[in-house]
Amino acid sequence: AEYMGVDIDPFPMFRRAVTISHRFQRRCKTTWAAVFDVDGVLYRGDVVIPSAPTVLGALKKKKHPFMLLTNGGGLEANKVKGFSKKFGVELTHDHLCVSHTPMKSLVDKHKNDLVLAVGKEYAGDVLTSYGFENVVTVDEYVAQHPLLYPDMKPPPTARVERFHQPIGAVMVLNDPFFWGREMQLISDIARSNGVPGTLVHPQQIPVYFSGPDFTYSSEFPVPRFGSGAFRFCLEELYAKATGARLEYTLFGKPEVTSYRYAEAALTKMAKALGFEGIHKYYMIGDNPLTDIQGALASGPHWYPILVRTGNFQGPVGSNDSEFPAKAVLDDVGKAYQHILQLEQERE
Repeated sequence: AEYMGVDIDPFPMFRRAVTISHRFQRRCKTTWAAVFDVDGVLYRGDVVIPSAPTVLGALKKKKHPFMLLTNGGGLEANKVKGFSKKFGVELTHDHLCVSHTPMKSLVDKHKNDLVLAVGKEYAGDVLTSYGFENVVTVDEYVAQHPLLYPDMKPPPTARVERFHQPIGAVMVLNDPFFWGREMQLISDIARSNGVPGTLVHPQQIPVYFSGPDFTYSSEFPVPRFGSGAFRFCLEELYAKATGARLEYTLFGKPEVTSYRYAEAALTKMAKALGFEGIHKYYMIGDNPLTDIQGALASGPHWYPILVRTGNFQGPVGSNDSEFPAKAVLDDVGKAYQHILQLEQERE
């Protein structure tokens, strides 16, 4: 339109409102997220599941939120680097949550405590990287107190210091190499005032575990004992020795704390991609007792998918009787296709 020689848009506010509305709709559109177990889903032992790199590559190319949620452990930086190389897909810290990652939330509570780190050789380094300031490993503590476990000498490389303050917390990141020594030491500390050899009741020293898996998949045809088996043995021995139940806090699947951590991280990822949030979390796992149980307990916005490439070896058409998944498929590739089909039907 023209008025006094000047072009006039008769609907400027309307057009601007439509533009804002379209932007608002784009911003408010939700998306879905894929959450993968690692052992038994993306690889088994050292053998990569053939469809795994393709699935991860497609998600990365489409800039779609996804995460590896594993009950494994280790230094996250090393794990991210190793997984990136293994799958041929560049991953970041945002794409990974190991069993002990949520332990970061304990830093403020135990910032000034002497914390005993139990697990593989990297346990102390992991807790230090999280921000715990006073960390001692089992090797270091036994080197200072050799009578705690006289059947085994600490390695000559163990740092020997005088730890004058009592132990304030025990953090078990995963099952250690020497089960007998670590079970003895944890039992001694849990029934003490922080100084092994003292006896108090009820339990004063908090104990934290991560990695609940009783078994895990490897290239061996039968599942191997995992961190959950170590905890089970420790509980039995502690009850036999003290007549009391070992009190502890547990992190890792199927604990809901790990799923809530994944939700927060994936929502942040989705918002960075322009979405308002996530309407469905698809958990792809091989273990009904951890992956599937945890997803079922985390709410209806989780959709658990069970694959047959790991712990679960049921025949076609079967499902776990105690913790049934929403779908049971051959491998991660079939699971991804199933998700795409569900999302297409949703639209």
